[in-house]
Amino acid sequence: MTLRIHFTIEDLARTRVAQAPRPLLEVGMALWMLRQPACVGRFGTWQREAFKRLLPPVRKLAVQHPWTGETPEFMLTPTGAETPQEALEIVSATPVKQVQTQVTRLANRYPTTLDWTRRLGVARGALRQYNDLLRVIHEQVITPYWPQIDTLVTAERAQHMQRLTEHGVESLFAGLDPRRMRWTPPVLELAYPSQVDVHLGGRGLLLIPTLLGGPFIGVDFFNTDDAEPQRWLSFSVHHAQQFLSPPSPPAPGAPQSLSALLGRTRATVLWAISQHPGCNTTQLARRAGIATASASEHATVLRSAGLTAAARHHNMMLHTLTAAGHSLLSASA
Repeated sequence: MTLRIHFTIEDLARTRVAQAPRPLLEVGMALWMLRQPACVGRFGTWQREAFKRLLPPVRKLAVQHPWTGETPEFMLTPTGAETPQEALEIVSATPVKQVQTQVTRLANRYPTTLDWTRRLGVARGALRQYNDLLRVIHEQVITPYWPQIDTLVTAERAQHMQRLTEHGVESLFAGLDPRRMRWTPPVLELAYPSQVDVHLGGRGLLLIPTLLGGPFIGVDFFNTDDAEPQRWLSFSVHHAQQFLSPPSPPAPGAPQSLSALLGRTRATVLWAISQHPGCNTTQLARRAGIATASASEHATVLRSAGLTAAARHHNMMLHTLTAAGHSLLSASA
């Protein structure tokens, strides 16, 4: 099955990359993942840690969240809000009729005996209680990782914008999710659960990074600037799993085998980037215990060898590992 997003020239001109993940989109993904059987691989550690962090009553509500395959649109779509407080204020003000329409549609698809879901579309107090659930989940299983998430997303967004500036929209789309996205002008094709064609109608597309999900198409019903709301598409942040694990004590340093291969200082620089992806050159120098000029030189060599990547953010270079760099570190561990 394929999702086909059709672009016009106007759509391409108005397509942009959001500067940060959207709080409630992450909460929606978190609710979905908390209801799944034990995760393996990328998100297994995060899921186990999330259950530990949630208090039993909240954990029970999260697991009993009735809509297995979907989340109400009014919860996901305030894409202009960049803080959970702002997003929840917007959601709290959602017209009851709009909430009722979406809840009824979900209740028809996913029948439930939970009384609070029926009241959600009728009583404003029930919506406030639902907001409290979303707020607590964000605070307990998303917020602890947010500073690292912000660093990673800033670095990755800079890379995407560099691709767009230097190589055009085809390079931008190809870099978002090479395994699942394909640009066949003027259509962006994605693997999807159903066959869907979406025409953007000249309003463009908002690309939103997500830590816990993959490609997902939505509509911002809270965008009132235009007669029709703008579509948005989420995409997975690369190396997100590094920040979805509990903090670990700092490693003693680069493995000896890596130092023997690259030299002690260069191995230390590579190791420091692996431990602090998205760090700038000054931070890298401090963590490697060397001068900034030396850190810049070693980072340039590692980048030329394809072991790291760098993206410019304002007047800084932000450094991350490439797949080759991860493979080398894994092999030498």
